[in-house]
Order: sequence, then C-alpha cells, then structure tokens
Amino acid sequence: MHPIRSCCAILALAISSTAAAQHAHEHGVADLRIAVDGATVLVEFDSPLANLVGFEHAPRDAAQREALAALAERLHEPQGLLSLPAAARCEPVAIEIEVPGHEDEHGHGHDHDKHDHGHAHDHADEHADAFAAWEFRCESIDALDGVELRLIEAFPTIRTLRVNVAAPGGQSSRRVSAARERVAL
Repeated sequence: MHPIRSCCAILALAISSTAAAQHAHEHGVADLRIAVDGATVLVEFDSPLANLVGFEHAPRDAAQREALAALAERLHEPQGLLSLPAAARCEPVAIEIEVPGHEDEHGHGHDHDKHDHGHAHDHADEHADAFAAWEFRCESIDALDGVELRLIEAFPTIRTLRVNVAAPGGQSSRRVSAARERVAL
C-alpha cells in the first residue's frame, strides 16, 4: 500500500465519523485534518476551489489555467502553508494534490478513480474542491507539540478552517479564523 494511503487509513480510523461527516462544500470554509502516528504526520486539506482561485468551473481562458497551475505549485510546497516545529525535524516524504481542471505535470502519484477523500471528483462540477495530502516524517517526534497554520493567510477567501486532530494526546476539533494560528497536538 502507498505510504500516504496507509496514513490516510490511520487518519480515517482516528478521526471520529461525526467530525468527518461535517464536511460540506461551503464557500469561505475549508477542512484540515491532522493525524500523528509514531514519527509520521499526515495533514489533509480540502477546500472549495472558489476559496483558492476564485472560480470552480473548468478553466475558460489562459489566466484561469495559470491560476490553477499556480495553485497546484503552491500546494506542492506545504512549508508555506503550515509549519511544524523546527526541533521536531520533520520533512515531507509524500505529497498528493488534486486540483480539478489542472493536469499535474509533476505526477502526484495517485489515481483519481481508485480512492475517495469525501469530495467530488466530477471535474466539470460547478462545486469542485481542491485536495492536498502532505505526509511528513519527523526525527524528533517528542518535539512535535503543535502546527502553525498559515492557510487563511495564504488564501484570504477562507474565513473559517475546520481543524480535526488525532494525535497521541487525543482527538480534538476546532474552528480557526485567524490568518496565523497554532494548533496544539
């Protein structure tokens, strides 16, 4: 099994079905799930495409194609969107990105038809969501006490970020609305 998919399975079991069932396509709102298992940290991000690029339909011109390409590039660099404590020495080891309407030239290593993250895969749908999963391996997991979130700062159209955490210290759920906010693990 692909490492990020096995981590996704852990995440699915760790976060209660009630929290996962709360996901709904809502403009201005995005979802973030964080799971810690041993030295592995998995972060999943789901957002309506409109929050990230201002539209949800298939790109209609060069500017919209460029916006989707820029979004895909930005999602490939999780360090600008969230920050793990430097003392934990965490490095990204796997990244999966889905940006409807954008063909990823980098190849993100998964097949759209073989899995379901709980968001629509109908790329022509007028309510399209973007998805990113970042898997980190941490050398000093004991130093991992939180995550600084910069997603609202990076995407100001997101007014609320619903955050679900499953870590050795327990599970939690909260709403974040500040441009930068630290979530304890």
